[in-house]
Amino acid sequence: MITLALKKSILNDWNAIFPQLSTYSQTTLYVTLDIMVVGLLLLRVRGEDEYRPIFQVYPLWKRDNKDNLFSPIVNKPILDKKNLTFDIPYNQHSNYFKESIRCAEEQVGCCLRPEVLVEKMFDLINSYYSNDYLVQCNPICQADLLELQLYIMKYIGDYRSIDKILNNINKASKKWKYQYFYENYSTEDWKNSVLKNIDDWDNVLKLLKTNMDDKKIARLKHSHLVY
Repeated sequence: MITLALKKSILNDWNAIFPQLSTYSQTTLYVTLDIMVVGLLLLRVRGEDEYRPIFQVYPLWKRDNKDNLFSPIVNKPILDKKNLTFDIPYNQHSNYFKESIRCAEEQVGCCLRPEVLVEKMFDLINSYYSNDYLVQCNPICQADLLELQLYIMKYIGDYRSIDKILNNINKASKKWKYQYFYENYSTEDWKNSVLKNIDDWDNVLKLLKTNMDDKKIARLKHSHLVY
């Protein structure tokens, strides 16, 4: 039987390895990273007595945290040495923990520290963009990742990179089919909303502060992007 006490113990084990993270729920450990929330979900595998560690990124720039935390921009499972999802039997957690931590450190550890290099964050985003099957099939996922990259560069003030990402957005959006994008919301509508946020960045910063001050988010530790 998989008890709440066992799940809590496993979550605490992961938290001990990544102390910058804080408990957000019974299955998640998160930290705020300037314009986003990042962390780990220990997802129970459907129909199995196993859990799957997943690295997640959520935005903080939307109108409220209900929207922000509705769906992750990055939802990257930790992979084992065979490049398969690292599904760990709850009752054998101690047997697999050391290896799962090694894989997590190698794959996402650089993004779970008090200071996160922008270069490392971009490496992870680009790899996820290029290699995740769902992202490749879904222009909305691609748009979310490009928007994240754009706002990171705006936040740190790298205007040369902003122009490069805008160019990437224009190239990518030409391949997106309307029927696979937001209902009643064209790619041009989306691009215009993104550009509006760039032009009205002070309003975005106000939203960030409001969402960061939200009670549950405010309890998390804070990490920062460094360039």
